[in-house]
Amino acid sequence: MFDRFIIDAPCSGSGTWRRSPDAKYRLTPEKLQTIKNAQAEILNIAAAHLSKEGKIVYMTCSVLPEENEDRIEDFLEKHREFETVDMEKLWLSKFDTNYPGKDKRYLHCYPLATNTDGFFVCILQKK
Repeated sequence: MFDRFIIDAPCSGSGTWRRSPDAKYRLTPEKLQTIKNAQAEILNIAAAHLSKEGKIVYMTCSVLPEENEDRIEDFLEKHREFETVDMEKLWLSKFDTNYPGKDKRYLHCYPLATNTDGFFVCILQKK
């Protein structure tokens, strides 16, 4: 059993399309489904091997809800023993800058808003 899992999930890389615009033409519905299946499997493996009160840090370099919020919501439906960590509160406890997100459950970094690639981070904690 582990206290933490850091999942840098396989993803479409849509958060990097600003730098590699041709990559969006290589993503097919079938490839996206394969990615989503892998993400769900990795989350389930982490949940099965997480100690009581452990945490899963889930992140992608994607801006697609199918790989981010939807994955987390699906996971939470199946794993009622988990909840999301307040990302704004965590951010403000670690950094002396304003929280760049709008949703406390998820941290979204969008290229136009944060001058970064697109990223998604969510921390899941056992209740």
